[in-house]
Amino acid sequence: NYSPYLSPVQKKAVEHYDILNYNNSDKTNPNPNSNPNPNPSPTTLTTPNNLLVISPPSSGKTLIAEMAVIAHTLHQKKAIYLVPFPFMAEDKYNHFNQLYTSFGLDIVISSQNQKENDKKITDENYDLAVIVYEKFNYFLSTYPDFLKELSLLIIDEIQIINDYQKACLLKSIINVIRNKKPDLKIIALSAFTSNCLSLKNFLSARLLTSLCHPAELRKGIVREGVFKYTEHNTKKRGKEVFFKAKAVRDNCFEDYLKETVNYFIHKNESTLLFFPTCQEAQKWAFCLSSHTNGPRANQAIDEFYQIKDTFSRKNLLILLEKGIAYYNSNLTRKEKKLIETYVRKGEIKVVCATTSLAIEINLTFKNVILQNNHRQSLSFIDIENIGGKAGILNKSIKDKTRNRASKKEKFGRLIFLAHNKLQEVIFKKFYFNLIDYYCQQEEEIFVENCLMGKPVTRNPQPETCNLPPTSCVSPPPRRDKTNVGVLLNTNNQRLTTILEIDIHRPDRIIFMGKNIEVTAKEFSLIHLLAQHNGQVMSYEDIIKKLWGAETEAIYTRIIQHIYKFRKNILDAIGHNKINREKVRDIFKVVPGRGVMLNINDTEIKIN
Repeated sequence: NYSPYLSPVQKKAVEHYDILNYNNSDKTNPNPNSNPNPNPSPTTLTTPNNLLVISPPSSGKTLIAEMAVIAHTLHQKKAIYLVPFPFMAEDKYNHFNQLYTSFGLDIVISSQNQKENDKKITDENYDLAVIVYEKFNYFLSTYPDFLKELSLLIIDEIQIINDYQKACLLKSIINVIRNKKPDLKIIALSAFTSNCLSLKNFLSARLLTSLCHPAELRKGIVREGVFKYTEHNTKKRGKEVFFKAKAVRDNCFEDYLKETVNYFIHKNESTLLFFPTCQEAQKWAFCLSSHTNGPRANQAIDEFYQIKDTFSRKNLLILLEKGIAYYNSNLTRKEKKLIETYVRKGEIKVVCATTSLAIEINLTFKNVILQNNHRQSLSFIDIENIGGKAGILNKSIKDKTRNRASKKEKFGRLIFLAHNKLQEVIFKKFYFNLIDYYCQQEEEIFVENCLMGKPVTRNPQPETCNLPPTSCVSPPPRRDKTNVGVLLNTNNQRLTTILEIDIHRPDRIIFMGKNIEVTAKEFSLIHLLAQHNGQVMSYEDIIKKLWGAETEAIYTRIIQHIYKFRKNILDAIGHNKINREKVRDIFKVVPGRGVMLNINDTEIKIN
């Protein structure tokens, strides 16, 4: 008998994926109603029992990882929990430390700025280590034996592999682990992602998905004061009246925003608003402070007076008089932490944030409002992930009225403000038509169409997968000399020089006769690789020569420069298949070792 408080995805993990079993790499059948493969291949028998978990934010993915960690530590094995950002490492470390230290678990943390536990990690003197991606890769390349006792690796927020800056890093980590410790179990946690099938295959993992939100989520459009919505879990339709139609002017976004937020403030509900830029987030925060009467955030103001004076601090002190804040990249980490703290405590009721920081906001709001972003379209997957921030108020908020509230009140809202007829049509056509389609389908069908790269239409198009190129971490063998001079396009002409570098022109290099603009650091990197053509240069050597005494985590910049430089070349010469393969072959990233320039000496010219 399992706890009745498990969320749907947690229940699936326990009942059908044996997450509580320590050694089940070749026993578990994820579907109890299906027959096991009668003729398993050698690959099937030796592949670790990896698991990819995809579900909405706040649906309980972390607890799945925690259950697996406990199962492994009970057998005196080590577990590592990877996160993409240092602030996430702190949050997870504090969470695990609070829950499990009293039971005897030795929990440590390591990031670029937190090195006090590095020796314990390399000596494997811990039970659970929370580590940032970059730092873990540093350990892999510098201390190859530190995985000896490791039996479980959790990779959180793995959907970030879609970000080209993190793609090569994550893929390098996974490939190195696959080579060094093939029996290591990997559990990857992800929000919704459109390349689910590619990611599943790349990890050699089983797939656990759930579309169910922990709290009911009402998704809908506000038009003329009426919020018409569809409930995510039950698929029921309904409407709420936020304000009178006469209270707003048609085609006035400001009126719609002001009236909607005022309605939520009056109901003592928290609201998160997303805007495309830092400037717009700040602008609308000040606009709302001028037209709303939210309660003063007294304790938050007292704490903000005690931190270092910045321009953002002055702005936030003004906004906090109305219980409002903005959340963007202009804030210091301390300012962000204070905002998060007082949102949880219920003092800050309204937060205006940038869409790009959605992954950083580890908070649950009652309401989420999305603005139509004309600069960059949000995909259906993006909206689903952002909408996951909406739900019932945080449990730490002590609101006596909540105790008397019926179950009907335990829901969140994902809201689009249609301040004119055109906006209403746009929202219906590009988002809510898909919601209507979902309402007519079983969850498994919708998961297959939406998460595995298939367009959500009645006539699906061929499946597409958009993982970044794998060869950035799995380079092909060195090219045969007879093929080096072939043009990187469809013409089979020959060149005498492929790469030309002029030390008097550090703003560009010439590749296949095309001028490629580069930064000073990119030029220095290419020049250094050209001087060591055909040799794998370690990250450490490159860092010493180009960056001097900076930190070990800086090696990720090398990969980013190579990835960006490849893209710039392809922009100039064309993105066909032949070009992509040959450019990746010339500018190689060798997993666990470093990078190299792979070209014949006769075809490089350094002036």
